[in-house]
Amino acid sequence: MTASIAPDSSGSALTSSGPSAAGSLAGTGSVTGSRAPVHVTVTGAAGQIGYALVFRIASGQLLGPDQPVVLRLLEIEPAMRALEGVVMELDDC
Repeated sequence: MTASIAPDSSGSALTSSGPSAAGSLAGTGSVTGSRAPVHVTVTGAAGQIGYALVFRIASGQLLGPDQPVVLRLLEIEPAMRALEGVVMELDDC
């Protein structure tokens, strides 16, 4: 499992791959394996629906446990602190 967190100008980006994208987020950011990663952007990721959705995507419940995922979390500027909390919770999983 490899992953990295890199905020960008449009929000916070979380890149992960492996059997469970919600695993440890300390890694190099490289994607390994034979499957190409699926890029998923969740708008309003710090909101109630987005918050519930990102954990399902990261755990493999949406696309399967062996599918690498590049997860981009998009949020408006006033909600960026809440989004940082979501990213920290993903990091803890």
